[in-house]
Amino acid sequence: MAVRIILFVLFVNAFYFSQGTDSTGIIDNLNKFVQLSIDRNGEEAINYLDRSSFEYYNKIYNDVLYSNKNEINNLSLTTRYYVLILHAYYNSKDLIGLDTRTFISKIIKDGIIGSRALPKIDYQYSINGNNAKLYFNKTDTTYYFEFNKENNMWKLNISSLMRLGNIQFEEQIRLGILTEKEINEKLREFFTTLLNTDSVDYLWEPLVK
Repeated sequence: MAVRIILFVLFVNAFYFSQGTDSTGIIDNLNKFVQLSIDRNGEEAINYLDRSSFEYYNKIYNDVLYSNKNEINNLSLTTRYYVLILHAYYNSKDLIGLDTRTFISKIIKDGIIGSRALPKIDYQYSINGNNAKLYFNKTDTTYYFEFNKENNMWKLNISSLMRLGNIQFEEQIRLGILTEKEINEKLREFFTTLLNTDSVDYLWEPLVK
């Protein structure tokens, strides 16, 4: 089954970011990462991810293999979803023994990191030393992609994309639209339908028991 994760891993076409001149390479590198992900070229795509992204995926890798139900439920909401969908897609034999670079390359190659189109964005970015933020809106600094300059190249911090999902979920909880319990119930309903099964309890269990 081809299970694609599309939460906040967004297709940003160069056309949408064609406004103005980008002499930094930030937009160009983001577009390259996205296109390589669409092409499922994991070996090349990972060159556009920063060290923070590798640390994030290393934690995901360990959570997928070893975290129990309580530990999974204590993860941030988007990370929790990520772990569950990786549990749905892989078994322990698929992942045991992989280093972080190989793990990221694999999930890109297998289409776990998905992409989708955004409307035209009136973007801006700010640069502070070796850190940059790409804002979706010139008047709203809530939503942004983060980049870090490593080896003279701007690289995406992919955990900043997951932050976007957390903001939206946390806002619904704050407003009383959803509770944590209701979110887990909705996740169960989603995976029950996705996997066409009566029980998805196993998704909350570590791959390595």
